[in-house]
Amino acid sequence: MMSVYSFCVLSILNLICMVPLMKSTPTPQFYVGGSPEIDVVFPEEDESSVILPKIDGIPPCANGSTFCESFVPYPKEKVKEIMQKYNVFKEFFGVDEPPEEFETRDDSQTQFVCSSMKYTVFPVLAKNTRSEFKFIVNNKEEGYAQGVQVEICSRENKPCDVVNAPNGLITTCKQKYMKRRLLSIDDEGIPQLDTFLLPWACACSCLANFPTERG
Repeated sequence: MMSVYSFCVLSILNLICMVPLMKSTPTPQFYVGGSPEIDVVFPEEDESSVILPKIDGIPPCANGSTFCESFVPYPKEKVKEIMQKYNVFKEFFGVDEPPEEFETRDDSQTQFVCSSMKYTVFPVLAKNTRSEFKFIVNNKEEGYAQGVQVEICSRENKPCDVVNAPNGLITTCKQKYMKRRLLSIDDEGIPQLDTFLLPWACACSCLANFPTERG
């Protein structure tokens, strides 16, 4: 018959032999780089994130305007990936047709006091009504084109071409803007319709500064 002492010794030996088996199946850990305490990547996260960089302030490419047609580097591949991820239909994209006002203003017999340039732009960055510059979806090669008709002052903040203006009348050519809905990418990498300010017309502003008569 086994003594109590022998039974205790065998029990201890069995526990010692089981320790390597218990250590051979560690709990899975998910981390990338550094130590396990930092840079944790949870299994449900996607390492190929499509979030775009945030634009702080006014980008130099705007050059005093509210949009950029060229931005380096414009994340073309990321935008393409986002469009495919959210299955955005290409039928929603297109180019503006000139409105009636543009056709009327092309009349060679009509003279305007503020000269302007009219053309179609494909902005990749634009300023919204909250004064934030956002990435605009514009990739003509992939069929994601948003062309907008704009009119830009040729001589902004310069005197209007007024003939025989009375003395004391101060005239200035002012850029006018329209609110236009365009498909953009928000800070989370999600397609979103937003309202942007784009040049629409060049108007003449008049300020009366007539000398007052002294009695």
